[in-house]
Amino acid sequence: MEPGQPIRLRLDELPPLEDNQLFELTLEDETGSPTGLPTGPIEFIGRAVEI
Repeated sequence: MEPGQPIRLRLDELPPLEDNQLFELTLEDETGSPTGLPTGPIEFIGRAVEI
């Protein structure tokens, strides 16, 4: 990901979504999380909605 640039994710590459599912995007080091779980600050919080 590049700062300030959009990113697109394919739905078929994500786990199944549930209505009103919560998403949090965190800012991790370039090498990723050392634990495999989010460790960086939360940059965005949103919920899935049907469109």
